Amino acid sequence: GGSESVVVGNWEIPVGGDIIVALDGQPIAGQDLGRRIENKRVGETVRLTLFRGRQRTEVPVRLEARPPEAGLR
Repeated sequence: GGSESVVVGNWEIPVGGDIIVALDGQPIAGQDLGRRIENKRVGETVRLTLFRGRQRTEVPVRLEARPPEAGLR
């Protein structure tokens, strides 16, 4: 696992360990993930493609509304 994490919807995703390389089969880089997630709807399921160590895997993630107390950074 990573030493830090980011929150996407209600999912806490470790960073510094897993490397996210695609969203719904489309390659992403840098800040693309946040911008592309903003175009999705609450309740929608997306597929994240990531590398965990040297293993490439796909993970389904159901998007949920951000709790109001979470705020934006």
